[in-house]
Amino acid sequence: MLSHVFLTTVQMRIILALFLNGEMGTASLLKKVRVSGKTWSRERGTLKALGLLASEKRRTLSSTRVKVTCNHRLTSRGEEIAGRILGISDSLTTGQSLQTA
Repeated sequence: MLSHVFLTTVQMRIILALFLNGEMGTASLLKKVRVSGKTWSRERGTLKALGLLASEKRRTLSSTRVKVTCNHRLTSRGEEIAGRILGISDSLTTGQSLQTA
């Protein structure tokens, strides 16, 4: 039985976008990661279930209506995972530059 969890490429892109940019709204996150709303909805549920993502709805009042926005951020566990992903990426990049030198 497999006891490990593997992140998809899209999930890693979401985690890294939030790690590098901080808290983001849904629209800006979708643009940054370049995924559809349907894909985002599916991946958001998975990342929340893994304890990597936290979302918060905020309501603001304008002169004509109430605007509801949803901001997303990484949990402390999500930040740890993102740091590890960046570390792996850095070591791969360093290894490639040493091989080409």
